[in-house]
Amino acid sequence: MDTSDIIASISAVIAAGSLIYTIQSNKGNREIAQAAYDHTKKAGTTDLVAAWKGIRAINPESPITPQVDNALRALQLTAGYWLHDIIEKDIIYAQAWTDYQSIYDALKVCEIEIPGTGVTGKSTLTKEMGDAYAQMNAYKKE
Repeated sequence: MDTSDIIASISAVIAAGSLIYTIQSNKGNREIAQAAYDHTKKAGTTDLVAAWKGIRAINPESPITPQVDNALRALQLTAGYWLHDIIEKDIIYAQAWTDYQSIYDALKVCEIEIPGTGVTGKSTLTKEMGDAYAQMNAYKKE
């Protein structure tokens, strides 16, 4: 075995070691990423439940500004979670659909100005909220 064979052998061992290190490192990174993803989902579920806590029905004939503001935040959060798959759809549907539907439907027919805002209930609804509504409404029929 001459010098070039020894160098080639050493290089092969180093390359193999480097490959093993890379594989282990990637496995660790995947595990860390999965743990972060799982944590985000759990935190998202907690945020979803908290967002809907205390949300009251909205009277489209006499909307109360703080109630509408809180409801809009809950609608926006829920829509974002639904459309971007932050939380499993079954969980969102079970936790929020009934209230989401009720609030969305009330705001959609609210043609009067929400006191102090200069906007109607209907005009506060975003495309994202509408898209989530349509998808959740279809989801229950699947």
